[in-house]
Amino acid sequence: MQKKYASSRPLQRLGIGLALLLITACTSVPFDHPREASYQEKAATTGSLLQLDESWLQGQKEHTAVYPLGNGTDAYQVRLDIINRAQVTIDAQYFLIKPDAAGVGFSGALLRAADRGVRVRVLLDDIFTTAGDEGLALLNAHENIQVRLFNPLSRKGISSLNYLADFKRANRRMHNKSLTVDGLVTIIGGRNIAGEYFEMNPKVDFWDFEVLAFGGLIPEVSDSFDLFWNHKLTVPMEAFKPATNKSDLQEARAEINSWQQAHPVDELVGGGIIQGLLDRRLTPYYAEVHVVSDNPDKLVNPVSREFQTLADSLGDLLASAKSEILVFSPYFIPSKGLAEALVKISQRGVNVVILTNSLASTNHVAVHSGYKRYRKTLLRGGVTLVEVSASGGRADSDVITTLHTKAILVDRQWLFVGSLNVDPRSIEINTEMGLIAHAPELARDLANAAQRSLRGAAYLVELKPDGSLQWRASTVEGDVIVNKEPESSWWRRFSAGFYSLLPIESQL
Repeated sequence: MQKKYASSRPLQRLGIGLALLLITACTSVPFDHPREASYQEKAATTGSLLQLDESWLQGQKEHTAVYPLGNGTDAYQVRLDIINRAQVTIDAQYFLIKPDAAGVGFSGALLRAADRGVRVRVLLDDIFTTAGDEGLALLNAHENIQVRLFNPLSRKGISSLNYLADFKRANRRMHNKSLTVDGLVTIIGGRNIAGEYFEMNPKVDFWDFEVLAFGGLIPEVSDSFDLFWNHKLTVPMEAFKPATNKSDLQEARAEINSWQQAHPVDELVGGGIIQGLLDRRLTPYYAEVHVVSDNPDKLVNPVSREFQTLADSLGDLLASAKSEILVFSPYFIPSKGLAEALVKISQRGVNVVILTNSLASTNHVAVHSGYKRYRKTLLRGGVTLVEVSASGGRADSDVITTLHTKAILVDRQWLFVGSLNVDPRSIEINTEMGLIAHAPELARDLANAAQRSLRGAAYLVELKPDGSLQWRASTVEGDVIVNKEPESSWWRRFSAGFYSLLPIESQL
């Protein structure tokens, strides 16, 4: 008995230690750290971004002009360009930023803007941001830059244990994405700040989409940003890392310059999109635009329809369809209710097409396992399912193509673009934002462009007479039919099957 008692004591100590660690994690997030409220400032009254606004809108501030950003390189260069042109303010709100070439180049541009006297506010969700506290604190050390983290994890102990210790709170995330400069231009869509979103990752190519917009929507974007910036779940960077001195900032600046020299970003071709719009070599689309954003209070309240602002707006948009719905969602788990709604819409004569990732192209196998259980129901109800090929239609390529676009086109008249995936996490748990635009020309052109780009780069999912699935791809040699998840390894297929046995959907 003595021996047994002695051998159990280390286990008891371990259990007590883990319990104390979990309790400490729950109570060590400094939400009460002092923070000063700040709000949008008046728009810049000079500069090229004002010229852009006046050139195309001619003083009609209620109107909005939008320019599509489908190409990753363009999307990154436009970011750097508008930051470099900033004169008054920059507000950046993102789900994540990584310390790779994209993140370092973006940070360097923000530093240079701050050196010119521009006020920079950076708001980041904390869960998947891999730019470390030290690097963010260095940015925050600049007198004109403020960095805040939304709903952060405790910095005590092991990060994953901190997440589990306070799962109810930590599982609720800010997924919003926007970059607004000088109160005049904004970029809204699905991209975060990391190489894979901007064609800088040699292994992964994210097919993503955003719009550059200017005009009447800007105050709505800024109002949403301010709501999150001043919310009680937002914690200033100073709460985690004390202010660094100027020599540390100078050293960091030198490292950023060195990194950028070693990882050069292509120069703006032909002066870039902004210059093309200024020179009228490029033409934006005019649209009636409304910005829709969930309230950050969504994350501190029980899940309910009351706080699903963006999802409800999109539900109304889908219900209004008369002829066609095109849904682009990388992580598509419709839930029983939405699946039934889409089938009803299809059965009243609307062509409903869902474009999502295949098992081989997805970067979240668990999500695919949630989606796959709805495929047959949707197909039987007349909904068309299209899954992106991991090869992206490229022969002999090691680059994995992954759809990351979050967009909806209705009747080739209406467009949604933003951060929301059609899954329970986006609808119920996270906060999301985006714009809904009545933009017939843009919606038509985007639908046509999608059809062209998907030829040979996606699979049409079909239901066979025996109730099983097949995947059909059109190639230059003719149609190719596959009877199992195309391009996927047995391990991926096994993993998806295993995950489908778990209650993952309720935690997404």
